[in-house]
Amino acid sequence: MKEQQINTDINDSSIDLPILRAYHPLRKLKQKDFQNLYNDVPLQYFIKGRYLNSLIPTDTYFLFFHSIDDLRKYYNHYKEDKMNQTINSLNVNLTPISTHDFVEEFRFSYPQFLPDLQDLPLSIATINKRLSIVENQDLSQSLSRLLKNRQNAMYRYKHNGKKKLLGIAMKLKEDQSPNIKITQGTTPIDRSCCVVFKNVPANIAIRKIEDFFWDLSWFPDQERRIRPIFTSKNSNLTSYILVFADQKSASVCVNRGNNQHLFYNPVLPIVESELL
Repeated sequence: MKEQQINTDINDSSIDLPILRAYHPLRKLKQKDFQNLYNDVPLQYFIKGRYLNSLIPTDTYFLFFHSIDDLRKYYNHYKEDKMNQTINSLNVNLTPISTHDFVEEFRFSYPQFLPDLQDLPLSIATINKRLSIVENQDLSQSLSRLLKNRQNAMYRYKHNGKKKLLGIAMKLKEDQSPNIKITQGTTPIDRSCCVVFKNVPANIAIRKIEDFFWDLSWFPDQERRIRPIFTSKNSNLTSYILVFADQKSASVCVNRGNNQHLFYNPVLPIVESELL
């Protein structure tokens, strides 16, 4: 199935979004890994697919371009030579993604409790721009239901930042606007400044995590900088998203915390940490 997708004609009129879907067996690739395939065409942004609750990476990535023309140039370069089709000596499969498929996979792109991601309104605007050209009521309803489900999840969220995040989720559902960050008046968070921080005992106070990384630059809004995403009923371990003010701090957090005992305490679990 994937091989058939790879042979898609890039000039086909069915190519309706400036997005490529990438498959690669390594689950911790970064935007620069894909950018290095062809530096002449800049990527607008990049999303690593993740399962909804566990935040475990899938083998899928989404590459966003400024235009479909840019996508064509990048994709044609990729197809020209097998040398352009590997990352870390392993094959990468790139395919254009349809509006329908991207809406279907939206849940893997945007975890719950992160309605304030900077690229979320941009992705919604990309979909709606296409739907304004080719009306598709089913897809419009699917997108609306997804945003509604995210909004409903916020009602159940137990977190100090719930009120702000719920307000953003509601506004996003109402407007589906790329300018939501302006109308909402809440600074969005940058995906590249977010860290997935897993295997934390559920009874550990959030402030202890913040205190441990006291020397890093945290996101200014204290209520939105540490968010519990999922707690396993079997292990009672929680996965968090930590939000920093800059990419450097996020990277230091990953390097300092990954595969180490929490707080360097040997009686506590070994933490997994990686960039969102």
